[in-house]
Amino acid sequence: MRCTIRAIDRYRRSAGWLVERLGDRVRIDGLIFSTASPLIARGLKGELLLDRHEAAERRLLERWLRTDLPVVELGGAMGVISCLTNRRLARPRDHVVVEANPGIIPLLERNRDLNGCRFRVVNKALAYDTETVAFGVNPRFTASRIGGAGTTVAVAATSLEAIVAEAEFDQISLICDIEGAEAALVERELDTLHRHVRTLLVEIHPYLIGQEAAAWINRALEGAGFALRDRAGMNWVFTRD
Repeated sequence: MRCTIRAIDRYRRSAGWLVERLGDRVRIDGLIFSTASPLIARGLKGELLLDRHEAAERRLLERWLRTDLPVVELGGAMGVISCLTNRRLARPRDHVVVEANPGIIPLLERNRDLNGCRFRVVNKALAYDTETVAFGVNPRFTASRIGGAGTTVAVAATSLEAIVAEAEFDQISLICDIEGAEAALVERELDTLHRHVRTLLVEIHPYLIGQEAAAWINRALEGAGFALRDRAGMNWVFTRD
């Protein structure tokens, strides 16, 4: 098994080397994404080239994203899901992307501009009872998170309620991939979710929050009027009538 994992890792890094040789750009679902950042490891570049990055989330997005509603996205990363979402919206300016990692913001904005997207980027973290939060910036940016290992930076805190109010949105679709902070979102803002969110695409991370907390999120959302519609891996789709 260990040898198989090593072989897969070598294959991804070899594909990533090819990406670098070809200009540090990849094409995903008809869009172009720059990978020219020290935060994008060679293995991740290979995963992008091999069309494996966020594959489950992308499939669910195709099936369930409502094109008529504004979108709030928590956890924009390098912008793959952000751009694929934005190109489908009837009003692409009605899209706010919240990303906590300050180091990845330039790449997120570069990929937005490369694809002519119109979402607004907000460099804040979802957190409560504080004005700033300690965010762990990991050299492997996909592992960066609140309380995570790596260089710690202070990031301004925000809430879903504040984002919706500032954007003057009412009913929205919410895309959420925030490396474990989804538990705090459901615990602290269940009423906000009930009042404003019609479609929720959320990545739940039981290896970070525990199986019991992951199961509780499902129960809490169902108790707030959401119905589970689809699932792929750690990605769940809930809707509310």
